[in-house]
Amino acid sequence: MRAKDYLRNLQLIRRKKEQSEGQLERLRESMSLLEGIRYDRDKVQTSASNNQMDGIIKLVDAEREYEHDLLLYTETEKRIVAEINSLENADYIDVLYKRYVDGKSFEEISCDIYRSYYRTCHIHGEALIEFENKVLATKNSK
Repeated sequence: MRAKDYLRNLQLIRRKKEQSEGQLERLRESMSLLEGIRYDRDKVQTSASNNQMDGIIKLVDAEREYEHDLLLYTETEKRIVAEINSLENADYIDVLYKRYVDGKSFEEISCDIYRSYYRTCHIHGEALIEFENKVLATKNSK
């Protein structure tokens, strides 16, 4: 696996976490809109309706999925940050961290590190090579 693909996995995991978080919020909101008990009707039910039970089951499942996605994201982020920080060049660390952990564009990174856009892209390329040689080569040899 190439360094860029390896580091991009964090962004994919983040998106999945954000999507499951959004789904969880939508389910919570829909559960809060459930109909209350109507006492003016002739028929009185003593148990929750099937719609309410289905909603609760979906909510519990969504909470479990979100917790799983959140745990996966935090573990992956922690590992990748440690691997990026294992590099010895501060510029490489800055660029890789800002690009893959913070999700910034090259334009934003170039402003942050006070370098031109083209120099930032060049540093990024060098950093990926260094990351592959130092981190991924070590992982593959184990």
